[in-house]
This record gives sequence, structure tokens and C-alpha cells, in this order.
Amino acid sequence: QRRFGLGLFGLNGAKQQQHRRLLMPALGKAAAEARSAPMIEIIEQTLAGWRAGQQIDLAAAMRELALVVASRLLFGLTDFSEPAAVAGVFQAWIGDYVHINFARTLPLNVPASQYMDWLAAGERLEASLRRLIARRRESLADEQHDLMALLLRAQQAGEITEAEVVGEVQTLFNASYQTTAA
Repeated sequence: QRRFGLGLFGLNGAKQQQHRRLLMPALGKAAAEARSAPMIEIIEQTLAGWRAGQQIDLAAAMRELALVVASRLLFGLTDFSEPAAVAGVFQAWIGDYVHINFARTLPLNVPASQYMDWLAAGERLEASLRRLIARRRESLADEQHDLMALLLRAQQAGEITEAEVVGEVQTLFNASYQTTAA
């Protein structure tokens, strides 16, 4: 949970304003309009693979589509193997998170092992996010203006910490992948 606390949704005051100012260029109207054509292309490629009468697991298809869109347009990635690995770890972490928080509202005893599993999933998620960030850092170029590029440049300039980059990427991954797909 502390990982989310370092992302935009977990911050308050001056720190939250700093992060909002940092991310706004990539989230504003002009940036969204610039991403519409590539997003339409990704969606049309996905739909082209569907056939009339075909049964589709719509939840899985939407997660895959959201992952490709987020990976390419928000994180500047074209190889989706690392984001797919992050998505798998994220699913395990969020499943445990939901179960543990739901159990707190009911008179249920959650085994300590479930909590330990959640903590371990959080560690795997953070490690996966750090690998994703490292991969993106290797291909960082000045003309790129995706969210990950903005975060990495801000870190290089000393404006935010590595932990804040991880927190923002986790928050943005959750919003752009899990929430959008749902």
C-alpha cells in the first residue's frame, strides 16, 4: 500500500501539486488528441482479429487491449513482454489486496499467510515495475513525451525520487490498465 502512497492519488499538498504539474503535459487535451490516432490504430488491430460468432473472454480481451494502449501511449514501450509480466504480478497483488480489505469489513479471520502472500506479491510487483522502468530508461530520448519519459526526466533533474517514479508508475499502471480494462 505504501507504493501507491508515492503516486499522484496518494500524495497531498505541495508534493501532489508538484506531481500534477509534472504529469499535466502528458495528460492534457493536446496530448490526448495526439494519442487518439495511435489508439484507434491499436483498437482496430485488436478488432480485426475478432470474427463473427467467435466467443471472446471480454474481460481478458479488455485487459490485453488496455495493457497495449497503456504500454505504448503512456509508457512509450513497443515490447509488451515486460508490461505483460507486470500485469500478471499486479493481478496477484490486487487480488490479495481486495480479499484482505474486504475481509476487514466482515467478522472473518484472514490467515496470516494471506497477508504474507500479499506482502510478497507487493515485493514482486515493485521488482517488476523497477525492471519496466529500467527498460524504459534505456530507450529514453529527448523527443519522447509519454508519462514515463516525463517521470524519468524529472528524476534525472532531481525533482522526484526513484521511489516516487515507482509509485507513479504503479498508480498510472493501475489506472490505465486495471481500471480502464474494467
